Amino acid sequence: MCKNNYKNITKLINSRYCALSIWESRYGSGFYASVLRLNYADTLQDILTGNDIEAVELECYLGDKGEWLPVCRGESLNDVMSKLNLKLEEWADKDGWYEKVE
Repeated sequence: MCKNNYKNITKLINSRYCALSIWESRYGSGFYASVLRLNYADTLQDILTGNDIEAVELECYLGDKGEWLPVCRGESLNDVMSKLNLKLEEWADKDGWYEKVE
């Protein structure tokens, strides 16, 4: 079922050996999801759930210059997964953007 609903996420996990990571936002205000190499996802999670200054700076970056990264924030699990799948739609078949995060 997930394979059909989240085909772009599934494609990257299968073809790029990425991991889907989901974690709760700071103060319980939704969720983050990413499709990255596990070590990158762990680093993102550590920063986004860590100290206030670093977390806020990274959140601002992800919402602006880092918008191209395969990371999304949503209010619910379904919301964040849908947003991530949609974001990956234009990139799932292209190699160039992925090499930037490898």
